[in-house]
Amino acid sequence: MHRVNLRCTFGITPEDNIEPVVITRNITRPLSNGTVAITADDINDGTWDNCGLDMSTLKVSPAAFTCANMGPNTVTSPLPTRAAIRLRLP
Repeated sequence: MHRVNLRCTFGITPEDNIEPVVITRNITRPLSNGTVAITADDINDGTWDNCGLDMSTLKVSPAAFTCANMGPNTVTSPLPTRAAIRLRLP
C-alpha cells in the first residue's frame, strides 16, 4: 500500500461585506451663550460593526450650533452607512 501526501497552498483574503449598524437617538440641547456643541457620543445609541468600531473616531457634522440653527437640524455621521438624526434646539 502506498501513501500519498498532497500539499496545496492557497491564499485567503478576508472581506467585511456587512455594513455597520448605526443606531442613533434624537436629542435636545439648550444653547449656552448662544452656542451648543455635540459629539457622536451624544447621539450614539448602540452603533456597532461585526468587525468592531473605534468609537473614539466617530464624528458628527455639523457639531456646533448657534441661534441661527433654532429648531430641528439634521446631523450626519460619516460612517460608511450614514445616520441622519434630528436635533432640536429649544
